[in-house]
Amino acid sequence: MSVWVKRIGGRLSCVLALVAIVGCNVLPSIPLEPGACGISFAIWLRTPATSQYEYFTVCDGEYRYGAGVDALTFKTSWGRALSEAECATLKQLAGDAGWFGTAERDHVDRSAGSLADVVVAWDGGRAQMSLLGSESGVHTIATFLRTLSEQRFERQLDRLPEAGKLK
Repeated sequence: MSVWVKRIGGRLSCVLALVAIVGCNVLPSIPLEPGACGISFAIWLRTPATSQYEYFTVCDGEYRYGAGVDALTFKTSWGRALSEAECATLKQLAGDAGWFGTAERDHVDRSAGSLADVVVAWDGGRAQMSLLGSESGVHTIATFLRTLSEQRFERQLDRLPEAGKLK
């Protein structure tokens, strides 16, 4: 009986640890400086009900992306340098989303489906906020960054040989 209790207790502690991670506005401590792009940020986008996690970072002109288990633990598995035009677009999108305010924002109904924790630094400030994943600014920036990530797959597909005719 005591072995069974230990096994259940161990699983319960893992579940409680995951609930603590997923349920709190906790982004890793990243030294964010505006850097080469004039903006740096981290976005942890998650939908716990469907176990979907994404983690985006832009720091010193480099974009990094992680998904799934990597994102759950704030890791990225792919990245690339951003062009000046991409940096300008990100600054514009973040400005349009109102992320360059000085007040911390945390007005999220935690029972909502998709959540985003955001920390952003720009020339002149830094802010941290919790937002709905469906909020226009989060959705627009995440979509733009996903497009950049998908370009790597397109490049790989372009390298594949063309299908030939069957003989």
